[in-house]
Formats: sequence, C-alpha cells, structure tokens
Amino acid sequence: MAAQGMDVESARVLATLMQTKADEIDGIANLLNTQLGSLYWEGPDSVAYRSDWNTAHYPQFLSVSAALREAATRVTTNASAQETTSAM
Repeated sequence: MAAQGMDVESARVLATLMQTKADEIDGIANLLNTQLGSLYWEGPDSVAYRSDWNTAHYPQFLSVSAALREAATRVTTNASAQETTSAM
C-alpha cells in the first residue's frame, strides 16, 4: 500500500501564499477600477466598455480572488486534519 500524508508546514505556506495572492488580485482589480473611474472618456465606446468592465471583467477578478481564498481554506482544513490524524 502506498504511503499517504501531507507536509503540514508546506501546506500552511501554500495556504498563506494563496491568501496573499488573492489580496494582490483584489488590489489590482480595485486599482484598475479606480483608474477607469477617473479616466476621462465619453461616448458610446466608453459606455460599452465600462459596462463590460463592471458586469464581466471586474467581477472575474473578484471571483478568482474568492476562489483562491476558498482553496486556501481547504488546504488549511486538510492540514489541520492531517495534524489531528498524525497526533493519534
């Protein structure tokens, strides 16, 4: 039978990295959103682009960061379970 287990310390490092990168993505999305909001641009192309940004692009950034946070939580949960199992 193959060995099973987890390097708990490395898993926690991974979870922290995922959280950090999620924060970075949020920061980038917010920076871009602010820049777009302050950009002087009028006309139908502006209206269409801003609509696309607000309904598709910006939410996609936020979805990626939320997915990273969820993945980090799962890694942390699995690391804790591994610690509990290993302590028995």
